Amino acid sequence: LGGRYMTTMVEVHPPRLELTQVEEGIKYVLAVAVRNTSARRCRVRIVPPCSATLRLSSASDVDLAPGLELRAELAYLTDVVEPLDDRLIVQASHRDDGAPSLITLPIEVRPRCAVIRCAVADIDFGAVAQGAPTVRPLELRNVGSLPGVVSLSELLGPGGQPMREGGTPPFRLLPARLEVAAGGSATARVECSAAELGEASCTLRLRVDDEREHAPAAPAVGLCAVVERQALELRDSESGEPLTAVSFGRLFYGLEARRVITAVNTGPSAVDFAFLNPSADADADETGTFDPHAASLSIEPAMGLLPPHGTCTIEAIFRPTSEPNASSDAKGFLASPETEPDDGQALAIELQLESVETGQALALRLTGEGVVPRLSLSEGTLVFGDVPQYDYLDRQVTLRNQSTLPMDWSLSQPAHFSLTPSSGSLPAHGEAEVYVRFSPHQLGELKANARLRGFGGAVCELPLKLWGGCALPRRRVLEGGVDTLPEDFERPPRLVSGGTSSRPEWSRPALWESTRRIEESATQLHRLTDGSLRASRRRVSLRARADDDALDRIDQMDTGLELTSAEQLERTQHKQVYATFIARSREEREAARRARRSGIDPAELAFGVSLGLDPFSGLNAPWPEID
Repeated sequence: LGGRYMTTMVEVHPPRLELTQVEEGIKYVLAVAVRNTSARRCRVRIVPPCSATLRLSSASDVDLAPGLELRAELAYLTDVVEPLDDRLIVQASHRDDGAPSLITLPIEVRPRCAVIRCAVADIDFGAVAQGAPTVRPLELRNVGSLPGVVSLSELLGPGGQPMREGGTPPFRLLPARLEVAAGGSATARVECSAAELGEASCTLRLRVDDEREHAPAAPAVGLCAVVERQALELRDSESGEPLTAVSFGRLFYGLEARRVITAVNTGPSAVDFAFLNPSADADADETGTFDPHAASLSIEPAMGLLPPHGTCTIEAIFRPTSEPNASSDAKGFLASPETEPDDGQALAIELQLESVETGQALALRLTGEGVVPRLSLSEGTLVFGDVPQYDYLDRQVTLRNQSTLPMDWSLSQPAHFSLTPSSGSLPAHGEAEVYVRFSPHQLGELKANARLRGFGGAVCELPLKLWGGCALPRRRVLEGGVDTLPEDFERPPRLVSGGTSSRPEWSRPALWESTRRIEESATQLHRLTDGSLRASRRRVSLRARADDDALDRIDQMDTGLELTSAEQLERTQHKQVYATFIARSREEREAARRARRSGIDPAELAFGVSLGLDPFSGLNAPWPEID
């Protein structure tokens, strides 16, 4: 063994004599050295141990000069090995001094057995949940030559007294018995499941058993923990008060409302949670029966994990949903008393927040009422008739909210029609006037559908059919001058009465009344088609016929043409202009291609070619002809 024992006179090595893993019939020898460290002669005497199995071989009384060393051997031999504790005494003194100096060397002999060592001396559990088991590992090593079985010997309280057996101990060893092979290691588990709040501490003493029953006791392990209350709570995100019910009030079908709830973990351990609907689970039907309550009320997220002392944001969602009716022609939530006779429905759902770690089942009730949207128009179709191009007409339509809740509405803006105002909010059982203006810019028949949407189309959507015709424009007088103001450019409303609700029908005139016009129309159309644009402009009769609606109808019916005389004239003019543009573009491309082939840029030849001569000498520049 290493180490030395020193006094003012001598130095003894080793300071302790140990024999471990001793077997029968084998002689073991330990050496002891005593050296004189003083400057004078020293008398040294070694007193042998009391046990008969230990024999000392050395001089009993020796004078050592300064610096000299005395060596002695201690032999151990026996037929039956038993644990032995003895001592070896070394006496050292000077001849002039009467009192000798005594040095005691302990002797420890241990037979072959299991020797268990713990990797740690203390285990701190920290903060643990009340009643919830918390486990920490405990590594055990067997440095002996025999396998050993480790078990719990006893638990000592803070004062070193054994803990009472009547109550539940705050700590226990798992498993109850653990075998550790010779020279190997094993891991035990120490579980803390304290039921009382506050600090919990004790000392864990282990017992080691082997086949010879000579194994020494394992070192004690200190245990400590702080026990805290573990619970899962639901609180209001704004006030922080405990929450057991959430009421959404009244809401239109198709809209969505959300309420924020905070889930709080008050304990030091992570807990999982899940929202369950016991009524839905108990009444589950394999046929797939629609449940408006479960379809309208929900929780997100429905499950999760909360960290120690952590919080989680949960949203309660109310989205009123009714059972789809396949036999009805109405699509979605059309707001009309005929399709939705019921005003609303009270919806409720009972949820339970369950946690396995805490064993809690918190009740949470979600309630709300779905309201049927009822938005209507005073007229579903508006007919404006024929309006000259760049002119306008106005019609008025009334919006009615027949629901018991306010409703936000909006109107789309189709081409050639403008609706003012285009959006707004209607109170319960309220009305609003909307002006529809028809200002065409394209000749012919114009149709459009304006969509009336409640809350952007989320709750309802109604069509407003619009029809009008665009005639040839009148001569317009442009506003302007130094005396005009911004108000002079405003276009005041030009309201018209309701009129017909559908497109007016046209009846064919009598044959005797239209024969001459048909013959004149055929001759003029032939000349317009085969003649040039200049010849068509010289025919005054064709321009006069542009305003004759009856002749246009005859042309469309008898000649098979779908265009009126004015539209034919406009199309012919457009065709001639387009043909001229195509021809000019083709000539420009040909000129550019010839210039690329000759390598001469026409732009460089705009002022002639410099040949070192007078530009007015009469030479012709070699550039291509350009129109």
